[in-house]
Amino acid sequence: YTFLKTFGCVCFPLLRLYNNHKLDFRSQECLFLEYSTSYKGYNCMSPSSRIYTSKDVLFNESKFPY
Repeated sequence: YTFLKTFGCVCFPLLRLYNNHKLDFRSQECLFLEYSTSYKGYNCMSPSSRIYTSKDVLFNESKFPY
């Protein structure tokens, strides 16, 4: 049960798959929404309301931005 995380906490997903240029940021602060049902990973929402699905995510379960 170590993979279960708190919903609504701050997370930092790896964004290498979504970047167009190699000098773009590799991560950004997002909100953890849910576990992905179609992929092995987590769904995270950025401040610009874009949803990322990534399996490489760092969580900060002590910070809740909303």
